[in-house]
Amino acid sequence: MVTPDGRLEGTPPFEAGFYRKLCLNSPYVEFLRAHTRDVQDSLPVDGFFFDIVQVTECVCGHCLAGMAAAGLDPEDPAARLAFAEATLDRFRTELSAFVRERTPEATIFYNAGHVGPAVRPVADAYTHFEIESLPSGFWGYEHFPVAQRYARTLDRDTAGHTGKFHTAWGDFHSFKNRAALEYECFRMLALGGRCVIGDQLHPRGRIDRHVYDLVGQVYAEVEGKEPWCRGARPLSEIAVFTPEEFVGGGHALSPAVRGAVRMLEELGHQFDIVDSHTDLSGYAVVVLPDRIPVAGALRDALAAHPGGLVASFGSGLDPSLAGFALDRLGV
Repeated sequence: MVTPDGRLEGTPPFEAGFYRKLCLNSPYVEFLRAHTRDVQDSLPVDGFFFDIVQVTECVCGHCLAGMAAAGLDPEDPAARLAFAEATLDRFRTELSAFVRERTPEATIFYNAGHVGPAVRPVADAYTHFEIESLPSGFWGYEHFPVAQRYARTLDRDTAGHTGKFHTAWGDFHSFKNRAALEYECFRMLALGGRCVIGDQLHPRGRIDRHVYDLVGQVYAEVEGKEPWCRGARPLSEIAVFTPEEFVGGGHALSPAVRGAVRMLEELGHQFDIVDSHTDLSGYAVVVLPDRIPVAGALRDALAAHPGGLVASFGSGLDPSLAGFALDRLGV
């Protein structure tokens, strides 16, 4: 990939490391498809976890040609973003169809370190959602409940995905303390998810027995709670709109949704994170935190909703910010 200012995206060529994203409009995609098919033909496959599949603006030759063919101006940031989103949606849809040709029962997940409204248009490309969220890493403890409370509304199984490391991936010398790992797994269960504790094989190539002693102790506690978790579904009274649909953000969640989630959790309320495509009929109260513009179908749905409505700061204004879009707000 090439960034809009003309640099290679990610780790520079002569620096150590491997974080360099590959363009999904390039021949790399055909290489990946051939590699995937080789795995399917050579091994018993339970599923595929495609990692670091994120929206990234690219102005390489392939993308410039694609934008020109679509009549898009590559100097326009909004056009570049729209093209990148369309590219990613096409990639996930087509690759999942390709996987299902040979292993139709395989699980498929595309990991971006977050699950939010951007996955809704291509939810059929996923068999489930995993919420990669290492609370002691850069995600923090406020990320998982936001992502999970949204993902669980999309009619897919969900799993929380933390790590055994004290901080983040590759922190090989550390072990997360048991109390923290228990808290993280129990929170996954409480919010309707399954549990994943991620590890990485140490460069010496041997599994660390102490890691799996720790994981085993925590999973023994999880096992004892499984009878109450199988088939369980959350009952939520409150719908909280995510500003992410309107202002973006990914795993760098807006302060507005972080604050709303923290307040409602501390108050002990049951709630989901929703977007403008969510059916609101089952919720007694709808909350619009700070930056939820209202127009069109969303305005009609909120006007017709019989329950309570709480809007803070700029929420409830029309997209031009010239006035409130809902008479029922009383302002």
